[in-house]
Amino acid sequence: TLGAWTTNANYNLIAPTSQPRNSHRAVVNNGYVYVVGGKDGTAANANSTASNKVYYARLNADGSLPQENSTYSTGTIAQTGTAITGTTTVFTAAMSGGTIYYNDGTTATVSYSSGTTLISSLSKTVAALSTYTIVYGNVGVWAPTTSLATKRIMHSLVALNGYLYVIGGMDETSAVTGTTYYAKINLDGSLGTWNTTTALTSGGAVRNGHGSFAANGRIYVVGGSSTSGAGGAVS
Repeated sequence: TLGAWTTNANYNLIAPTSQPRNSHRAVVNNGYVYVVGGKDGTAANANSTASNKVYYARLNADGSLPQENSTYSTGTIAQTGTAITGTTTVFTAAMSGGTIYYNDGTTATVSYSSGTTLISSLSKTVAALSTYTIVYGNVGVWAPTTSLATKRIMHSLVALNGYLYVIGGMDETSAVTGTTYYAKINLDGSLGTWNTTTALTSGGAVRNGHGSFAANGRIYVVGGSSTSGAGGAVS
């Protein structure tokens, strides 16, 4: 049986800047919980956009999330190169040593920060008006990790043998896909690079809204809808 359900509004995705999600998928593996894709934004479901973002959080022994002890700054990069100027955030010297999460999934260390300019340790050219997240302090709850190459909703998510698998679903155009991605789960809970493997095309049908689970070294896909309508097959 289950005990009482507990909620805590302080554990928002990327608190204190909330990242609402629906049509996403989550899985728990080796003391961490992962949230992949889904629709983001506070707009109604029909007006939200698909996301390729991936977040993870370490769980306490009792299943709760640890108390937040980090500061997050988000904004827009107004110029290219390693020196970036925040258009919505005033940088502080305390951000030096923090981690920059770029919107393409790569990360870098803040090597210098003043009130208006921040310099990254990574020699990287970014597109103007790209977005970023800076995390400094001890990450207590949610942190970004490697983003998917493409946006996904209504997919399935499975952890097996040290890897995370994203199977099928729909992209940002609502096209159903059978593409399967996998990434290595690092010792610190973060994810490695996403790669593709055998696509889900059982019976010639791709899937979305399906369920997946792992057992005895195999991944099973159950039900969902395909391009030809709802299905009840087990793959």
